[in-house]
Amino acid sequence: NIKKNKWIKGVSGIVAAILLFSIAINFFPSIAYALEKIPVIDKLVKVVKIDKHKHDKGFENLIENGKYQEINKTVKYDKTEFTVNAVVADNSKMWISYDVKEDPNVLWNIEFYNTNNESLNWIDKGNREKRYAEIDINENLEDFKIVITLFKDNEIFHKVGNEITEEEVNKFQEEIDNYKITSLDVLVELDKSIFNDS
Repeated sequence: NIKKNKWIKGVSGIVAAILLFSIAINFFPSIAYALEKIPVIDKLVKVVKIDKHKHDKGFENLIENGKYQEINKTVKYDKTEFTVNAVVADNSKMWISYDVKEDPNVLWNIEFYNTNNESLNWIDKGNREKRYAEIDINENLEDFKIVITLFKDNEIFHKVGNEITEEEVNKFQEEIDNYKITSLDVLVELDKSIFNDS
């Protein structure tokens, strides 16, 4: 029974570590980009994010075909600066090019919403040098909102492997709002003359 209990605790600790690592990587692009620079850990990041780093050649192809709109909107908070560069779209997907000037003490999360304030499904594409999001479009979309939420950095976001306990995973899930600093909103209005037949 003692051996069995130790085995169960060990397995639950590993599961908790994987869960927290996955949450941190997928919820905070800033952590994912930072961990990609660390040997060995960069491979774990790619596994957790599956194919999110594959470069989509359709992005450049769509620009050449004219389904492209310059946006150039920037929002700032202290040392953090977020810029929406451009939007590219076809009949089923939209790509949003953006840049982030980061504060090393702040983590950020990005989400996309339609005019009804409903969350849009998206995939993080590109890398630190070329960031863009891919969104599936299942509706007529004339404009949308981008919400960038800033969080105070905390050591729990950076722990990997067996450093993480099951209690810390629960704490992370329960107290994530305690680390929130603010939210920055960017409203993007699509040019109907460019996207009318999409």
